[in-house]
Amino acid sequence: MWADAGCALADVPVWAIHGELDDVVNPAGSIDTIEAIRGCPGVTPDRAQLSIYPGLMHDGWDQAYSGSQGDDIYSWMLAFTRD
Repeated sequence: MWADAGCALADVPVWAIHGELDDVVNPAGSIDTIEAIRGCPGVTPDRAQLSIYPGLMHDGWDQAYSGSQGDDIYSWMLAFTRD
């Protein structure tokens, strides 16, 4: 995705969430993309989030949405509006 869109990805807040052991979608793709977005001009840390859940496989969405890993994705989403 980064190769196609570059810093245009920074126009929309992104929170990438992966299980550390994900064997379906390699977390490295999100790690690289989030790090690249963070390097774009004007990007604040809250607009490019990354959570890698230790010991989890591809099905980390339950932990992401429940907040059991300490992330509050709902408050994060509600903090942004479209102008």
